[in-house]
Amino acid sequence: EEAEKAGSLAKEAGFKNIGIDLIYGIPGQSVNSWIKTLEKAVQLEPDHISTYELTVESGTLIYDHIEKGRLQGPEEEKIIEMYNHTIDFLTAKGFVHYEISNFSMPGYFCRHNLNYWDRGEYYGAGLGAHSFINGRRSYNTGDLEHYIQSLSKNELPVEGSEVITADKALLETFFLGLRKTEGINLEKLSASYGEDIQKVYEKQIRELQRAGLIETYSSSRGFGTSRVTSSGNNRMRLTRQGILLSNEVFIRFM
Repeated sequence: EEAEKAGSLAKEAGFKNIGIDLIYGIPGQSVNSWIKTLEKAVQLEPDHISTYELTVESGTLIYDHIEKGRLQGPEEEKIIEMYNHTIDFLTAKGFVHYEISNFSMPGYFCRHNLNYWDRGEYYGAGLGAHSFINGRRSYNTGDLEHYIQSLSKNELPVEGSEVITADKALLETFFLGLRKTEGINLEKLSASYGEDIQKVYEKQIRELQRAGLIETYSSSRGFGTSRVTSSGNNRMRLTRQGILLSNEVFIRFM
């Protein structure tokens, strides 16, 4: 009720770009309750909806309750059903499924997140914040006193950094690009890194293609609407099944 009220108030206040984040796979959640959640979310007329499967981390209270049988998480089949319904329902309502967990009305893709998936640069400000500039990934200290002292000396409060190798950069560009439903442009990837990804990871790609988890294609049309149209089989993307098993797909390349 509070979320619905917040969405309505945001509309009344004149905000032109409203996003909603939803979580499924919560203990006690049924497929029907998730469907009702999606219906209520759409009724608020947001421009962007993100749907995330709950990740239960070891050491958390909810993890402890599940381990001790106090809570029962949804079965995998139900989680798959929730996700499939999410894609079908939101795309039928006019949302573009442009990334594994993200849907938006045309023209409202999240530029912030797309920058990450396109492996763009970014600055991080604040305790523990991460930055990625000129091929170097760094992170700030998480100690407030150290952070303040560094700034008072006109120094960056960086605690650690890593220069990304060419091989790692190629891999990052590949699997981050696969998070988008439009996938990756194979020709541009090869031109940027001087490597043919289909040769570098030939074994993994063939196995995933045989399993029906990834595909090459020449059109932006398919299970989801993408941002581009291309000619020739010069793009690669996850299939609908590949999206459902995306973590397993990405692990193959690690």
